[in-house]
Amino acid sequence: RDIGVTGVQTCALPILQTIPNILYENFKKLEKVIKGGHELLVQNTNYPKNEDFNFFENFYEYENKWYSFEQSLQINNDFNDLKNKVEFALSLNSSPLYDEFLKFGHESILKKYLKRLNLENHALFSNEISRIYVGNDFCPHIFPNESILINILNKSYSENIKVTVVLPYINESNLVKFQNIIKVLNGINEQNKTKIELVVNDFGIINYINQNCFNFDLNLGRLLNKRKNDPRYKWVIGIEDFYSELEENNLNCTHYYEFLNRNKLNRFEFEIGPFYNKIPKGKHSLHFPYYHLSTSSDCLLYSELTQGKEASQVIIKTCPEYCIDFCKLMPIHLNMVQKGNSIFGFNSDLLSSPQLLRRYLKDGIDRIVLTM
Repeated sequence: RDIGVTGVQTCALPILQTIPNILYENFKKLEKVIKGGHELLVQNTNYPKNEDFNFFENFYEYENKWYSFEQSLQINNDFNDLKNKVEFALSLNSSPLYDEFLKFGHESILKKYLKRLNLENHALFSNEISRIYVGNDFCPHIFPNESILINILNKSYSENIKVTVVLPYINESNLVKFQNIIKVLNGINEQNKTKIELVVNDFGIINYINQNCFNFDLNLGRLLNKRKNDPRYKWVIGIEDFYSELEENNLNCTHYYEFLNRNKLNRFEFEIGPFYNKIPKGKHSLHFPYYHLSTSSDCLLYSELTQGKEASQVIIKTCPEYCIDFCKLMPIHLNMVQKGNSIFGFNSDLLSSPQLLRRYLKDGIDRIVLTM
């Protein structure tokens, strides 16, 4: 395994490893010096740059590290006291998960997940899944086609499982496709006298739905609930003085909150990131254990696999979904991974701290969503 002048380390398929050009932001003060694609000097940080060379061999080793936390009897007892106070949902956010749900159901998906990560005895997962999320906030190419979506809805309804449909950001090339999807879902609402819950990540789509008086329960998606989530902030000297500010975003501003309510957005999708989320009034959802860091409309993974480098980005018309078999690994200490066009962080706090879950329940979280 070689490290070339680009600072990129690769390993055998199906995993790619990359040493990132790391950026640090001390709010408005930012300085970086990169030599040979890797050596880095940044003022006002305690960042352990020597650890940038430490990688595991594959993604499963990262998961083993991330899920290695204490599961004591007392912790499980505390989770047992809380599990019935929150709705438990499962996110189906990829083609393999759509297929497995249709063939075997949500219980099979959860069972395999828990067994692989040694979470079978975790009290939080003894609660029944009452809802599934279908779709992907971050990539329009991963959204199921109309036939698969309808089959998932029908199977869910027959098993008394509630459904939340997740719409991604929308660009001009797929605008008509998603307008048609919305019309189909609205037709299902009218036929069954239901009101499908819809997560939206695009203000244009919010406007389209409201202008046409479509009947949905609208949730603000994670792409529109942006916040400073970079796990590298913890190495910025003096960052602890700004923790309170990092817990807030525009949802904590009264005028913006009221704007969302006027546009019929009443539930907000949050994530379990490196900083606590100050929850605005209302009942909201919390996704765990992955949280979103950044997304590109051009898929960096696709560019690297087809063009040989990330810089050669092209608009994807037909996506081969390389993200099913490939990901890009980050240095071990960062607890990050790139999947497709997005970078995610991992945080196990909600799985290891019943106190944190209790605090979120008190502040307005009434639903937790497991993402894989």
